[in-house]
Amino acid sequence: MTDSKQGSSSEKQKDDLSTILTTEEQIELTLLIANITEVMRKQITETFDASITSAKPPAQALHVGNKNPNIDESKAHEETEEEEKARKLQAKREKELSAPKMKELKKDALEFFDKWRESIILRLGQVVNNPKEVVDEKVKEASAEATPNADPPTETKVLRRNTNIEEADAALVDLYPPTSTHLYSLPKDKRIILLHAMLLLLLSLEHYIAHSRILLLHISSSLHLPLHILSEQEVKVAQGLLEAAKRMSGSEETQKRSDDNKVARRWKVGLAGVAGAAVIGVTGGLAAPLVAGAIGTIMGGLGLGATTAAGLLGALAESGVIVGSLFGAYGAGMTSKMMDAYAKEVEDFAFLPLKGSKHQDPKPEDRRLRVTIGISGWLTQKEDIITPWRALGHESEVFALRWELEALTLGARMIYSCLMSLAERRAFGLVESAVLVGTPAPSDAAPWRAMRSVVSGRLINVYSENDYILAFLYRTSSIQYGVAGLQEVQDVKGIENVNVSDMVSGHLRLQYLAGSILEKIGFEDIDKKEVAREEETLALLEEQDRKEEEEKKGEAIDPDEEAAKMEKEVEKKSERTMMQNFKEKLHFK
Repeated sequence: MTDSKQGSSSEKQKDDLSTILTTEEQIELTLLIANITEVMRKQITETFDASITSAKPPAQALHVGNKNPNIDESKAHEETEEEEKARKLQAKREKELSAPKMKELKKDALEFFDKWRESIILRLGQVVNNPKEVVDEKVKEASAEATPNADPPTETKVLRRNTNIEEADAALVDLYPPTSTHLYSLPKDKRIILLHAMLLLLLSLEHYIAHSRILLLHISSSLHLPLHILSEQEVKVAQGLLEAAKRMSGSEETQKRSDDNKVARRWKVGLAGVAGAAVIGVTGGLAAPLVAGAIGTIMGGLGLGATTAAGLLGALAESGVIVGSLFGAYGAGMTSKMMDAYAKEVEDFAFLPLKGSKHQDPKPEDRRLRVTIGISGWLTQKEDIITPWRALGHESEVFALRWELEALTLGARMIYSCLMSLAERRAFGLVESAVLVGTPAPSDAAPWRAMRSVVSGRLINVYSENDYILAFLYRTSSIQYGVAGLQEVQDVKGIENVNVSDMVSGHLRLQYLAGSILEKIGFEDIDKKEVAREEETLALLEEQDRKEEEEKKGEAIDPDEEAAKMEKEVEKKSERTMMQNFKEKLHFK
């Protein structure tokens, strides 16, 4: 009897983080998560802060709050033109942010984040055996004291060519400044296991939203771990979960339980229809210990014990349905009949996988926790849909969107419209990062503020002052607005502006520069071989253009000969005019 109790107690202990962290380290982890999430929340509030501006402050700033009511300011100091401009822009931002729609957007964005944050803190409290009172106290401490070592950059981190892992990590630290923690002094192997444990813990919430990944990026930076370790962990976990789900689906116990429970089966089939994942099947009735064993055995190979891994995954380790739903809305659903049914009336619409066949579901080894979608702009041939995005690597499932609109088919405009639609629908946490290149959309702060609210990570505006096609075609229809594809987006915290004028000679060259631009801005998971191929293709095109220009110059005749030729053409035209006039006179007679 005593042995049984001891075994139960020992097993319970293995379900939490006590196997890898001491009590003090568990408390430090709780404080780290609370601090990071407080920094993330602050970034949301700064998006809606009227006092934040991209412009440099005037030499003598106008501080309304410091005015002395007993002094006539108009006589003491005349407002300069620069100060007047700053004051008017401040008033414009305050008016924009005081609009009911913008206030509601800020409120809803913070409510969504706070609910997610609370679920993370409470789940963490469960696995570190901290009571709710202790967790709440840590959150209060974080709110009062959380100060990262540096503010997130307003300018984009540009990586040098042939970037190695250490330099890429410098970019990670620059984008996601480390939060102070004693956990970084742990041995590297232990820090890697801790990062893996946090990934499993976040997945135990039965989703992997963009906020969760940004949190992991902050944790990686704070633990002084390279970015590639997190990417590798994501790939291994995705494949491990799907492998476990596959084992579950073939179990006789699964089939028996699903047949015995028709209500549960209807629920499972309904969820499968929504998720569109072939892996779901009827796995939801599997006994929890069996599922935990299947999940834990596979996950345990990544540095955690089987029971600990299953314990961290929580409900995710108890239902193959949930595992399937985690992946079903992506991968399989992007290429299956479900998507065809949604878009059957739009024949030009499709998600084309860059890996494998568009007619088949992705192979298990190609499945990932994240999806990257590339949307091309001006299409001159079929290959333009996929070609620009071959530089995207293997750490996420990559798709190119085939689509057509009337007039210009500019992909950045579509992303702009999608993000605005997500903001209207309050669909937070779906988009981790968005890169818009040559965007034919206004550069006004208001729409970009709304877009920023639904992008948890990086929102990058890539522009070129040399894009004359965009300048002409967009401004002829919207002359009252600035164009984001031609200039910076200002006065919105968190927007990264990248000037690629030195790389882009014209709008039609963008498709050959997608990989180079993504590499320049430090976008993760870029295939450098494909980038090199893009550059070779662009070099050949530019060489061809140069030769054509030289041929045209070589064919140019002597100025005297050209003048004589023009004189003859004028004489012929005059003769034709005279003959026409003579015929008309004869006709009237």
